[in-house]
Amino acid sequence: MAILLGAAANAAQPSREDLLQELLTSAPTRLSARFETLEPDKLDLLRSLPAYATERGLKLKALLMIGPNGPGRAHTVVVVLAQEESFRMSVVLTSGGRISRKGTTPIAADALARWVRGITASTLLIPAGSDISSLEAKLKDADFDLLLALFNPDELVLFVADLRTGDRSLAKQLIKVINGPMRAMRPTYPRE
Repeated sequence: MAILLGAAANAAQPSREDLLQELLTSAPTRLSARFETLEPDKLDLLRSLPAYATERGLKLKALLMIGPNGPGRAHTVVVVLAQEESFRMSVVLTSGGRISRKGTTPIAADALARWVRGITASTLLIPAGSDISSLEAKLKDADFDLLLALFNPDELVLFVADLRTGDRSLAKQLIKVINGPMRAMRPTYPRE
């Protein structure tokens, strides 16, 4: 169980499957407040979330993971799912092992394409191919805190970046692009 870490990860804690469900559901689940030792694992989510989505009749279009960052080991997980004529972007923010915020917004195909182009145009991003096994070696050899996976009909396209040690102004520009569609996001957790 790469997702739940620490001595407190026991039967009372939500399971790995609960986390996958949390990421694919725009509304909070009955377990949203119970995550206490959450440490999203990029490779584990990359391997498991697409199949989990497919099993539930959902089509995963993109997965973006940033973190851990700062003393609270904050993580951002963005999931983009295809819907009938558009897409739905959901974001889960974690800090200190807990889900701190969750939100969702619809996003049109052209806006999604602009968002992806804006992210992949950054010189901080390093193309990582389409093989998860070779990505695993790259993640072990370097300290990448961003992973972008694009699920195209015939291929998986992967990118990595190190936002902490790269050019700070480029990192700020990239975060601004990433946050663009999230400004319209409707918070779903905690309820306000």
